[in-house]
Amino acid sequence: MTFSLTTRALAALLVCAALAGCAEPAGPAAPAEPVDQLACGIAVTPAAAVFGDEVLITRAATESGVAAQGESGPGECGTLVPGSTQTLELRSSILGYAAEATVTAVVGADGDFEARMRIPAGMRLGDAIVTAIPPDEFGCPAVTTDTTEECILPRTYFTVGFDPDDLEPVTITSTDAPAPALPRDDSLLTSYALAGPGTTDLTLVIWGSSCAARPTSFVGTAASDSLEIVSVAVVPEKQECAAMAELWTTVIQIPEGFRDYRTVSVDNVEGLLLPG
Repeated sequence: MTFSLTTRALAALLVCAALAGCAEPAGPAAPAEPVDQLACGIAVTPAAAVFGDEVLITRAATESGVAAQGESGPGECGTLVPGSTQTLELRSSILGYAAEATVTAVVGADGDFEARMRIPAGMRLGDAIVTAIPPDEFGCPAVTTDTTEECILPRTYFTVGFDPDDLEPVTITSTDAPAPALPRDDSLLTSYALAGPGTTDLTLVIWGSSCAARPTSFVGTAASDSLEIVSVAVVPEKQECAAMAELWTTVIQIPEGFRDYRTVSVDNVEGLLLPG
């Protein structure tokens, strides 16, 4: 079937080439990018930021300056009132509700604003969220575990990580090793590491979802006593990953130059280094 379709397509092109004014066949239209309504037009540039760098947080002018308020409260985008001072809070999308950095921005008459924020060197790698918190007089709760639906706080996502030029691939020895036992109950979902089983091996145990979380690279520019690992979720085709819940064990070769490591971090979060 593939050969037949390819042959017919080639024949059609040859016919078109012989005819004056034959238009090039139109390809399938590219799918439209989904619009995140709760972002309310807020954007972060660059969308993939590097630790320590500065990002630009903007919102373009809107027709009415702000979305209409709902009957039960400000509603979607309704807290971005022109003239209000918004607190822009940066968080990891994985590690809870602690703000990693904050800046303020005043919403213009047309609903626009602009602010710059430096990405902290110590926050978790991966998806990050910028949330616009309105002034206290709006009566909207901050981003906490007790947040209700009284107000919908505008927010947008982007990613933070290391400079790709600083990353080098890790060598995986095994993905079948049993997970070493933790010396204590670890309720914070902290990844951990143990020297061995070989003299140049390191056993990494990484918290992840129902899809395997595996080490993929390390920061080659890190201090020689600090082994900084980056992981990825291995997602099979057409499969969704359930919420973070499982431990995944991988044995890697300790990179050259890092054999005297004293700390091990995974995705920029220091893990537990178990005694050998």
